[in-house]
Amino acid sequence: MVAGGPIASLAFTAAFGFGAIKYGDGVWAWTGTLFWVGLLITIVSLIPASSGLNRSDGARLLVLMRQPEQSTAWMALYALQTEETHRVLPRDWDAELRAAPTANCPGFLCIA
Repeated sequence: MVAGGPIASLAFTAAFGFGAIKYGDGVWAWTGTLFWVGLLITIVSLIPASSGLNRSDGARLLVLMRQPEQSTAWMALYALQTEETHRVLPRDWDAELRAAPTANCPGFLCIA
């Protein structure tokens, strides 16, 4: 889920880069412009930045690779959000999944 945004941006960039090379820039150079916009979005989303609990995709990927134990809490939160989206009542949630975000709770991840 975290890598979905950068992967989609990369696919967008590759598609318009290929289109610009194969078919040219178009009447108003729109394919080249979309290529550069896509490349900029891809680069910006991969820059690790955070503000409080909010983190960029690059920062989340970095935590996922370097500190997988901290990533477990975020993955559990995403799983709980998915359960909620599917209209599963909180009483029916998995007990281990409910406890995972607060187990091994570093200061910035404490939910309760």
